[in-house]
Amino acid sequence: MTRKVLVAVDGSPYSANSIGYLARLFDGVGAMEFHLFNVFVASIPETQVAWIDENDLRHDLDPIDLKKYQTIAHCLKKAGHLLARHGIGPHQVKQVIRLARRGMAP
Repeated sequence: MTRKVLVAVDGSPYSANSIGYLARLFDGVGAMEFHLFNVFVASIPETQVAWIDENDLRHDLDPIDLKKYQTIAHCLKKAGHLLARHGIGPHQVKQVIRLARRGMAP
């Protein structure tokens, strides 16, 4: 049975520390998957977000949100490299960025 660990990645030193800790904790466990996850809040009207496919939403991002999205993707990539340094193979790492379907409360 494959064990799966969901890891929230936001680019902070705390998420990097948690990834390093989890890699050491599960060192030697062969059947592991790490799901690196981030929820991205964009300034797209909620009416658009409700019915447009997630891949299409990325094309509708304004330049500021696109830069944020690219920064998050870079953070996930760095987190994947950190896991690789601890011996976690690329087939054991999934990277997921989700656009929030609803706005966050201020």
